Amino acid sequence: MASQLINQRLIKYLTTALVGILSFLAFAPYDQKWILVLSYLYLVSILTSSTTENKWLHILLWGFGLWFAGTFWLIVSIHYHGNVNIALSVTALIFLGFLLSSIFVLPIMLFIYIKRISNFTNVLILSSILILLESARFFILGGFPWLQPGVIFLDTILDFLIPIIGVIGCSLLFYLIVSAAALSSRKEYKYGLSILLIIAFAIPSLTTKLDINNSSNEHLKFGIVQPSFGPRQKFESDYGKSIEDRLISLSLEKDGLDLIVWPESPFPYTQRSSYGNNLVRRLEESNLNVISGIYQSESAPTSINYFNTLTILSSEKLSGYKKVNLVPFGEFLPFESILRGLIDFFDLPMSFLKPGNITDETIPFRNHSILPLICFDTAYINNYIQKVKNSTIVVNVSNDSWFGESNGPHQHFQIVRSRAKEINRWILRSTASGISGFIDNKGTIVDKMEINEQGIISFNVPQITNNSLFVNFGYDLMRYLIICCSIFIIILFLRKVLNENS
Repeated sequence: MASQLINQRLIKYLTTALVGILSFLAFAPYDQKWILVLSYLYLVSILTSSTTENKWLHILLWGFGLWFAGTFWLIVSIHYHGNVNIALSVTALIFLGFLLSSIFVLPIMLFIYIKRISNFTNVLILSSILILLESARFFILGGFPWLQPGVIFLDTILDFLIPIIGVIGCSLLFYLIVSAAALSSRKEYKYGLSILLIIAFAIPSLTTKLDINNSSNEHLKFGIVQPSFGPRQKFESDYGKSIEDRLISLSLEKDGLDLIVWPESPFPYTQRSSYGNNLVRRLEESNLNVISGIYQSESAPTSINYFNTLTILSSEKLSGYKKVNLVPFGEFLPFESILRGLIDFFDLPMSFLKPGNITDETIPFRNHSILPLICFDTAYINNYIQKVKNSTIVVNVSNDSWFGESNGPHQHFQIVRSRAKEINRWILRSTASGISGFIDNKGTIVDKMEINEQGIISFNVPQITNNSLFVNFGYDLMRYLIICCSIFIIILFLRKVLNENS
């Protein structure tokens, strides 16, 4: 009897973990958005069930499944490029999954300990907790704003909300709908429950065609180059000249380009080195205007600091933009004094970079004002929302070759598309090995190059100065709303404590 009970509990735990695991299918490249609705409905039902034992363990396992499967693409950089054996790599991802679940999912257990008044209040409390946990992803552990439910609104009949309330606002709406559908179980709510369930399933499944709609007749012809090389190749001997030749050769395949975008830091040297100076001379001789990622060095009192930057390569020595959101382990090493040297993965090339500072500066080029974003920066709308107002176009460079042909590059490209729609700006994205492309201000893919495809694409890109409602008002609205959610939760929690002590 006891063993049968243990087996039943084990099956329930495994079911919960499996539901969390399947959540990743809602995101690119699978886009089965309805799965995320089902998954969150299951999560809320577990949380509010009067019969489920060890709810905290169910919630932890659901979150582990979400983060473990949703970020499993990291195995490529850890195992294949970091030379860590497969067992240790999987162990690291298991630990990461439980860590992220403990911080960003398990705290919804707070819902159980707050005294509720009505079904409406229950929905507000639960949605507030969920949006607060999502907001925390921008700051805690250095930030990891990935797998946001609001992203799945892209290409649905509700994606018109993205430039109004942003991805974070769409996430809040998602939480409200799912919470209301799961909590409206009383008899008097049966019709409302039916309607909410229909909406919850229908919205993510209905798609709409997005038409290119430009707001300016002033165009510049941009080119995007994708050289298709591996993440470690640039550090091989004599590869610097080889990648220069490939990038320049690809750039010359298109005539009449005003500016060409190269990927994130494709060279093994710094901008002000003799190699960097020689590259600039080659570009000037070829009559090429290029904006590219490149390392920069600056002297400090006791050392030399290195930065991952995006700049227009020219003899004018423009300082460019210094990447703010560095990738842990890839560009900097947390707990460096402890971890450095333990395994090869902790000694990756250029894993000692310094972050830049958040500023409102953009990169000017003719009639355009370029908002520069490097790789992971695209996930942090909070860092550049003000800078958008001074820009007419976004250039995003990345090196997703660290993640091979996994889901990582597809998820990253999906985030970039949602950002373009969110801020009403074209985004020109160049990566080392994919996915690169032109994304218009409606989030439409105008042209792109797939993973491991080598080549150059071009397009006449308009100047856009009109800001989305989210840029002008929505971001501040959502920020204040999240603050109100925090105050709301604190007041309810304190009231519960006071009532218990009185």
